[in-house]
Amino acid sequence: NNSDDTCTLPCSHALHLACVKRLRAFGIEEACPVCREGLSPGAEQLYEEACRLFLPIERELGLSDRSWSDISAAQLQMMENVFNLWRQAANQGSTPAQYNLGVMYSEGQGVAQNDIKAVRFLRQAADQGHVQAHVNLGFMHEKGRGVVRSDKEAVRWYLRAAEQGDAKGQFNLGVMYEEGRGADQNDAQAVRWYQKAAFQGLAEAQVNLGSMYEKGRGVAQSYTEAVKWYEQS
Repeated sequence: NNSDDTCTLPCSHALHLACVKRLRAFGIEEACPVCREGLSPGAEQLYEEACRLFLPIERELGLSDRSWSDISAAQLQMMENVFNLWRQAANQGSTPAQYNLGVMYSEGQGVAQNDIKAVRFLRQAADQGHVQAHVNLGFMHEKGRGVVRSDKEAVRWYLRAAEQGDAKGQFNLGVMYEEGRGADQNDAQAVRWYQKAAFQGLAEAQVNLGSMYEKGRGVAQSYTEAVKWYEQS
């Protein structure tokens, strides 16, 4: 079986995710069938408990303009609890937990920054369809963080996100087309994706779309349209 289809219980025994879900569904038999130790809480409960601990710290850092390297000893201990809860949830197949662990490692949020581990968790989430994980993986490939740098791979991941309506993925894909990185240079395609992101309110895309209209790249030159998009941004 694929290791991504298994979860490790608190007793260290690994079971197939579907089996754990069946055990939990019965209610009475919520115990490891090997050693009879109780199962850990479900993935959703673990994920939500971690969020409850994490969000106040993130909010405080945002309000004070402090970085993750500046958190207090008490906050660092709290982040260790967050990490352990999300890791347990991720082991049970929680896609948002896998994504959040990837972000923790990529940004050094309460853990030692590690791009290789970030990519591993982001890929787990992406393989389950997490749109933001697609965007982040595109960025990691574009910058060569934790993986061999590859604009083609970056475009592939940005496209997956863009096709699902993610504004950041659409914008990043537009940039790749405008600059001819990872795909043939194509102003019309750049405008297409900038428009999709701009209509969703992404300021970066609105600026770039304004520039395309100002210079007549991929669209008929129009100062009126350029000003409109610049003002919206």
